[in-house]
Amino acid sequence: QRLGLELNDPQELFDIHCFDDDEGVNFYKFAHVLWPRPGIQPSPTHRFLSALDRAGRLLRVYTQNIDGLERAAKVTSSKIIECHGSLLTAKCRGKGGGKKSKCRAVCKAADLFQDVAAHRVPRCQKCGGVWKPDVTFFGEPLVEKVGKTLEKDRGTADALLVIGTSLQVAPI
Repeated sequence: QRLGLELNDPQELFDIHCFDDDEGVNFYKFAHVLWPRPGIQPSPTHRFLSALDRAGRLLRVYTQNIDGLERAAKVTSSKIIECHGSLLTAKCRGKGGGKKSKCRAVCKAADLFQDVAAHRVPRCQKCGGVWKPDVTFFGEPLVEKVGKTLEKDRGTADALLVIGTSLQVAPI
């Protein structure tokens, strides 16, 4: 209520159809709450994963987090699978959004920080379309890499650590 959102269900904030229908208005009223702020630092858990990587003991990190802190902790990029994408980059939805989009320009999400902090919908200077962070919204498939890498890693891992999740968000 405090944010002035017009929603029937909070899940609509991350529904791709709702995002396209209202051109990101509700999402960007809320986005400042989760957008990575300049200077945010990895936690001890992120540093632990990085230490495992440096020691040659890390096969992969599958993360549902969208903040990019595994990268900030210097975990090898090829070992990070961001199952729900990340807030590090954004793509223009172009006029009409979705499959109708022609623009598809890409930018660093940090370039959108001022608009996000001001609760404004950031727009592409090239076409006027809405920028959408590269996170997987409800109604979008996970990137193909998630399933392929899970299948490949399944028979290779010696141990599996599940850290900091309730395992309630499908399909992970």
